[in-house]
Amino acid sequence: MALDKEAKTETVTGIITTFRREAAVVEHAISSMLAQTYPLLEIIVVDDNVNESRLCSQIQDMCGKYRNVIYIKQDGNKGACAARNLGIEHARGEYLAFLDDDDRWLPEKIEKQRQAFRQADDSVGLVYCCGTLLDENTNVESDYYTNSHFLKNARFEDMLEFDHVGSTSNPLIRKCCFEAVGGFWVEQPARQDYEMWLRISKQFGMIGVSEKLFVHVIHSGEQISKNKARAQKGYINIYKRYKEAYRKNPSAMYYILNCITGTRDSNSISNIKYIILRRLAELRNK
Repeated sequence: MALDKEAKTETVTGIITTFRREAAVVEHAISSMLAQTYPLLEIIVVDDNVNESRLCSQIQDMCGKYRNVIYIKQDGNKGACAARNLGIEHARGEYLAFLDDDDRWLPEKIEKQRQAFRQADDSVGLVYCCGTLLDENTNVESDYYTNSHFLKNARFEDMLEFDHVGSTSNPLIRKCCFEAVGGFWVEQPARQDYEMWLRISKQFGMIGVSEKLFVHVIHSGEQISKNKARAQKGYINIYKRYKEAYRKNPSAMYYILNCITGTRDSNSISNIKYIILRRLAELRNK
């Protein structure tokens, strides 16, 4: 989908969704947004905690200390994707960037991604980057999983074969992309991010910046990515939604089958089905 260059603006909205995280942790995420060398128009914090909880009042009070931080309370706990959609709905920026409440950005992240947009073709709607994985328990840093598969341009076919974006803390996205493809898939139990990137890549160009510009934190607290049963169901749903495209691409079929079998939960997939899927993946890998 081509975009009108004359309609470009320079405004960026940062969106943080938070659930069961102390105010100090959320403030750390906000600080990494405020430290950007490319100033944000606004920072929206969407609170997904249970109504009137201790965390709600503490996070709201903390947000009130900052002039351009907007606090929005989602009605009850509806999940991260509903919270992101609410943030999108209220965002005034032409570009949107999400940050999980336990992750952080490096100072030049938005500036580098905006530079990539300025140099890009009119069809580009999303700019991703490389990242760092930080194990908070050991304080050991490593490459984020997408780094070793970095592509300068990721088409829909490339995204079927591998998720080149990963975390929602990664990309900078034109708001018009969501107006065109819709919001995050609220009913999806996990890997909503991957499904969204697939949807965007079908209509818009996606390009990458090869620098490490965000930090994804692994810790002992609650994280959706740790739940194998939800991850497996998420991958199965993605396969069903894009079944025809996967079937036409052997490499993509191998990837999604590997994702499904790699997140196997004995309670949600039979041993026979698991063996069949794993064997297909092994055959594809020979």
